[in-house]
Amino acid sequence: MTSLLGRRTPSRQGASRPCLLRLFANPKLLTVDPNLYVWLLALSLLCTSCSEPTSPAGSPHDASGITDARPSNSDASLTPTDANSDATQAECLGYSTPESVGRLDTSLITECSGLVASGDQAGILWLHNDSGDEPRVFAISETGQLRTVVNLEGATHRDWEDIAIERREGNDYILVGDIGDNARARAEVTIYRFREPLITDSSTQITATESLVLSYEDGASYDAESLAVDSETGAIYILTKDHGAVSRLFHTEGPAPWATGRATLRQIASLRINRDGARSSYATAMDISSQGDRLIIRTYSELIQWHREIGESWSSVLTRVRQVIPGAREEQGEAVAFSPNGRGYLTISEGINPWVYRANSPDGCP
Repeated sequence: MTSLLGRRTPSRQGASRPCLLRLFANPKLLTVDPNLYVWLLALSLLCTSCSEPTSPAGSPHDASGITDARPSNSDASLTPTDANSDATQAECLGYSTPESVGRLDTSLITECSGLVASGDQAGILWLHNDSGDEPRVFAISETGQLRTVVNLEGATHRDWEDIAIERREGNDYILVGDIGDNARARAEVTIYRFREPLITDSSTQITATESLVLSYEDGASYDAESLAVDSETGAIYILTKDHGAVSRLFHTEGPAPWATGRATLRQIASLRINRDGARSSYATAMDISSQGDRLIIRTYSELIQWHREIGESWSSVLTRVRQVIPGAREEQGEAVAFSPNGRGYLTISEGINPWVYRANSPDGCP
């Protein structure tokens, strides 16, 4: 992956060259031993032509075959370039330091657990509360102003944890994941889908929903807070929150079967987000860019990303070492979304009137 940039060991040869030049400019050395003078001169020229060593890239796997999603020692920071320069591919996978762009102005949202950016309505974000709320989602501006409340007819709110947008046949559909299971007692989880409504002057809307009931292939129950959809294939992805060291990534094989209303989730990867099971490294949100070339996962303490080349599967992509990207300090971060063009991201924390943060790729990136 482009984040695996081999670090170059700083060269100390440049510092020695002035001393050698001063040494050979000394005429006394030639008078002492001309042969020694020639020998030393040849040796110095040979040494200064040596190339700098490159550190080997670390392996993303351990002996068990589980992908280590933590950075290896060979990871290098990806920092934005100056706005007047041409950004490289590696730099375009990095982001600026997140900055607050607004603050939620409503008391209706106190446990933001899912976030997604509208692709058709500029500056609109969709979000929802964690468990305990009514079956509804909210549209806000990027600066935090509440625009509308949408009540989902036919849906129930057991433990909503994440939200995503799927573009199908020219229309945008919003998916809400009722996938949380703190007690690990649910035999099935449910995804609700509805066509994205236009924001109007009305403060409240009602919309009908479709539902898709999902079960895990091994028959087990998993707690999960991360949902994403790949608009290129229509597949739904769910990442477990496992309180141990390993999170499991499941997906529907091919487009989600909304017509039948049921599907089995197949595991495609195991990610070692954290080795010691610390709560700060639980996976709490996920998103796939609208172009389908980036996947971002957030934990309570950091944001991590993978980049996909054309034709690659996510199971293949996730065997590479992750890229750590800058994140804002938030009270309890459980929401992340790519910007509509996939070249930036936004986050919001749980809490009363939380801030909206945004980070962007460098200027000049495609």
